[in-house]
Amino acid sequence: MNDVIADAQAPSPEEFCAQLIPQLLADLDNLLFDTQQPTADAVLLLRNAAEAGAARGALWLLLIAAALQAHHQLTGDDDASAITIKPSEIDSVLLHLVPRAHAQLAALRAHAERLRHYIALAENAREPAESAIENAVVRLYQGLASGDDARAQRGLIELRSLVAYLDANAHAIDTQTTAGEPVRVVRPDRFHDYFLRFGELAQQPSGDTGERAVAALSRDGRISAVVTRDEHPLEAAERELRQHIGDDAAVQDASLLRIKALLAFIERLRRDPAGNRLLGNPLDDATAHSSLVVAAATAPLTIGAEFAFATLSQLALFNLSLLRAQTPATRAH
Repeated sequence: MNDVIADAQAPSPEEFCAQLIPQLLADLDNLLFDTQQPTADAVLLLRNAAEAGAARGALWLLLIAAALQAHHQLTGDDDASAITIKPSEIDSVLLHLVPRAHAQLAALRAHAERLRHYIALAENAREPAESAIENAVVRLYQGLASGDDARAQRGLIELRSLVAYLDANAHAIDTQTTAGEPVRVVRPDRFHDYFLRFGELAQQPSGDTGERAVAALSRDGRISAVVTRDEHPLEAAERELRQHIGDDAAVQDASLLRIKALLAFIERLRRDPAGNRLLGNPLDDATAHSSLVVAAATAPLTIGAEFAFATLSQLALFNLSLLRAQTPATRAH
């Protein structure tokens, strides 16, 4: 592979991380949520999280590990994939970027492992979460070095998307009262189709009378016939959607759990003027609707729960910023 940053001016691995990571986080100002509102300073938000030993602070470790691995690729190492970044190297860079996190190193390492495990379960993935970040960093810098603006832009958008997604999952871990099992993510394009189809199916009137005879046992032991209503429209929609999705029961279950949680979120949002001002009204605004549905395909969700406002809103607001951007510009990282 051609050397991308291997020249006399090439930064050291630590310098590379110090240049890349704070700028990348700053790109997400006004997009990462602190409680119910996006924060104006994403670097400060995550620095405070690291200093407090919170799960969100572990995002620094994942970003540093990925950036160090990408640096090996970009500087032309013959077999960068075979190089293992030592924990001490990651700690050293973290303490350079967030010196006051020293007392929380053990807690942050534990949170990083928990976050990796959570993401792996949700994505049914074999590769660690850092791998996707590393690949996006390489694409960004290769595009910048070769003058391929489209490639660089794709890498940068992918990087920002990954950070927003991983941080949302870390935020969910911070706010969960129990260690619930995460619901599998669903491919956003497919989930969008499933959600729209579910809505159509739920609104379709029944083709028959909607009544059926059922045998029942009375109190005195005699069998009698009773007339009941047909199945609930949502139950019928669920049954038909399962058939549409196919034979993969895991995808069926995950899609339906996410659809039901999204319907509950939209209902809450409908009654929330502040949320509508922030995300747009998904019932009236097609762009806001698409942003929310795509976010719900991958946002952190545990079985039996509903979407937390902050975590789903963070991803929806990020999607909205992409869809509403007319001329996105690639920053020099």
